Amino acid sequence: MAWTLIEQLQGGSYKKIGYFDSTKGNLSWYGNDKWIGSGPPADQTVVIEEFRFLSQKLFVSVSVFAGLGILLGIVCLTFNIYNSNVRYIQNSQPYLNNMTAVGCMMALAAVFPLGLDGHHVHRKQFPVVCQFRLWLLGLGFSLAYGSMFTKIWWVHTVFTKKDDKKEKRKVN
Repeated sequence: MAWTLIEQLQGGSYKKIGYFDSTKGNLSWYGNDKWIGSGPPADQTVVIEEFRFLSQKLFVSVSVFAGLGILLGIVCLTFNIYNSNVRYIQNSQPYLNNMTAVGCMMALAAVFPLGLDGHHVHRKQFPVVCQFRLWLLGLGFSLAYGSMFTKIWWVHTVFTKKDDKKEKRKVN
């Protein structure tokens, strides 16, 4: 076949530093290569594991707001349960309201494990914390968004069926 010439840019011009014979798998190296630094550059990505830490002031302030949101959710939930016999509350689908409140509280509660880092949790426990925060946030979002979507869909079908009934009356 052919020999492959290996060159390196040195001092503004290319210098021959070796040949490679692909038929025999033979590499002829002249040894006149020059590298910046102590040796040739890395031929792969160097991965450096670094444990990152969250600002404690930021974690505390966001946790306080999340705690206030959870308290507000508890107030709304207790108000909804306490007044469940009131007609307006019954018409607003209290079970979906309860699911929305619980979902929001779960999503807000996910702030606490999301802020945990090496100051609070040992490295061996991190996979469990990661799974817990993902499940908490995912379930909270699903409950809150799903119940709100269900309520919107229910309102849409109620108003759409009223229009259908009016059209049927006109036809008859």
